[in-house]
Amino acid sequence: MTGEGPRRIGALAVVFLATLLVGLASLRLDRQLGLLFGLTDEWFSLGLALRATGTLGFDSQPSVLRPPGYPAFVAAVAWLSGADPGPVAGVMLAQCVLLALSAALLTLWSSRFLKPLAATAAGLLFGINPYSIVLIGLLNYSVLHLLAVIVACALLHAALETPDARRPMALAGAAWGLAALVRPTSLLAPAVLLLALRALLRLSWRRALQATLVFAAAMLGVIAPWTLRNYRVTGRLVPVNAQGQTALWGSTVIRFGLDPNHFHWRRLYADHFLPVFARVTGEPEYSYATYVRNNLALEDAFGGAARANLRAQPGVYAFNVARSFVAFGAHINSMLIDVFRVLQTGRLGWTGRAFEAYFGTLTLFAALGLGLALARRDPGLAAPLVGLLSFWVAHTLVYMDLMYYYVKLPFVFVFAFSFVSRLHERPANRAGRSLLWALTLATLVLTAAVLWPR
Repeated sequence: MTGEGPRRIGALAVVFLATLLVGLASLRLDRQLGLLFGLTDEWFSLGLALRATGTLGFDSQPSVLRPPGYPAFVAAVAWLSGADPGPVAGVMLAQCVLLALSAALLTLWSSRFLKPLAATAAGLLFGINPYSIVLIGLLNYSVLHLLAVIVACALLHAALETPDARRPMALAGAAWGLAALVRPTSLLAPAVLLLALRALLRLSWRRALQATLVFAAAMLGVIAPWTLRNYRVTGRLVPVNAQGQTALWGSTVIRFGLDPNHFHWRRLYADHFLPVFARVTGEPEYSYATYVRNNLALEDAFGGAARANLRAQPGVYAFNVARSFVAFGAHINSMLIDVFRVLQTGRLGWTGRAFEAYFGTLTLFAALGLGLALARRDPGLAAPLVGLLSFWVAHTLVYMDLMYYYVKLPFVFVFAFSFVSRLHERPANRAGRSLLWALTLATLVLTAAVLWPR
C-alpha cells in the first residue's frame, strides 16, 4: 500500500478544517452581509415561507418566479435550527459547512488532473479567500450553488474518463439537473458538453451525441418533477422558473458599463421596468405580491418588449453581449468585500482594491492555464471547461450583473492552478513552487485584513 491515499485524505482534512475555521472566525463578527440592503431579493424569506406553509410562493400561493433549491435549503435548515440558533444564524452556519465541503471537494476533484500540491492549494485558496468567506454571511444562493456546481463538475470529470459508460454520465447529468434547480444558468451544459466531447475528447459525432443524450436525459429526469409541478400551477411549460425573458429584456434596453461593482438593474427600474409593470398589472408602484400574481403575464410582456428592442436597436443587445462576455471573463465585484469591511469598521479600506488585483492575477494565470489546455486538447480539463463555458455563455447571452460573479470562482482557481501545476514540470519546478507559496501568502494576508481590520 502506498502513501497516496493517506496523503490525499490528509490534504482533504486540512482544506476542510482550514476553511471551516476561517469561516467560523468570520461568523463570530456581529455584522454579516445578510440581505445586503435588499440585493439578495426574497430568497431567504421564500425559504422561511416554505418551512411555514409547505409551499414555494407568497401568502401560501404557489409561484414559479424562483427555482426551489435555495428556499428548500433554507427551509430545511430553519426546521433543524428551531429557536436556537434561529434561522438566520443556522443558515449562515450551514453555509460555512457547505463552503468547507466545497473546498475539500474541489481539492479532491482537481487532484485527478493536477499535481497534489497544486490541487490542495486550489481547494484551500478557493475556500479561504476573502470573497468566498464573506459569501457565508450572505443570505442568498451563492454558497449552495457553488457546492452543487463543484459536485456536478467532479461527477462529469469521472464520467468523461469513460464517456461511453452510461451510468457515470447519467449520474453527472442528474447532478447538473440538481444544480439547475438552484440556478437555471446550467441548462446549457448539454450543448457545451457535446462540443467538448467532439473537440477535446475527439469522439465521433455519433458517440458524442449518444453520451450527451444520456447526460441530458438524466438532467431532464431530475428537473421534470419540478417542471410538472409548474405546469400544474400555471398550465404552461416552465422548466425551472419564469424569469428568463425578463432577464433577457434587461440586456436589450440600454447599454451598460463595465463596472462590476455597479448594480445595473437599478438603471432600468424607474424609466423602463416600471412602465411595463404598470401597464400589465395596473399598479403604478412595484410590489412583490403584485409581481408574483402577474409573473407569467409580465414574462410575456417583457419577452415581447425584448423582441421589439432586438428589432429596433440590435446594437444595444450586441454591445451588452460583448460587455457581459468581458465582464464575466475578466472582472470581479469587490463591492461585497468593501461592504463587509464597512460593516465591521465604518470605513472603506484598501482590501477591495487589493482583492481586485489579486483576483486579476489569478484570472491571468487561469487564462494561461485554459490556453494551454486548449492548445494541448487536454481531456483532463474538459469538465471544468464545460462548466465554465456553460455559465459564461448563459450570462453572456442573457444577462450579467453584480450578484453573478461568484459562480466563476472554482473555475478560476482550477485553471489558475493548472497553470501553476504546469510550472512544476521541470525545468521550472522552483518557479512553480514559489508562485504557489506567493499566492497562498497573498490570500492569507487579504483574508486576515478583511476579517481583522485595524
